[in-house]
Amino acid sequence: MIYSANRTRLADVMIDVVGLRATDAHNKVKELLHQRAREDRPLMICSAHYAYIISTIVPNAKRDAYTNPQAAGKWMRLIPDTVEKGCEDASRGSSPLTDFNLGVEKVAAIAEAIIGQLG
Repeated sequence: MIYSANRTRLADVMIDVVGLRATDAHNKVKELLHQRAREDRPLMICSAHYAYIISTIVPNAKRDAYTNPQAAGKWMRLIPDTVEKGCEDASRGSSPLTDFNLGVEKVAAIAEAIIGQLG
């Protein structure tokens, strides 16, 4: 029982890390938008996608990690696609956020792997 509780707590911590990395990326997007004199549509799209990760995906994954690990894993699996479509594709492969995006994707994959051990 303790082992299971520790795994659940570790999953919770990793979901928090995903949220922190996504917040860092979102802050970088906002910084870049502020620096640019004109509106940058790809960055605006990227910002909206990171806002979705922070406001919807992460809280739902945290909730589900304790009650429905399969659903929590599904939430984490949404992140790479959300980042790819929202940031990399919108920038046509020249995103100034590629390093941030990869970092978010990597911690989401780790969180998903840990969550997969819960169910």
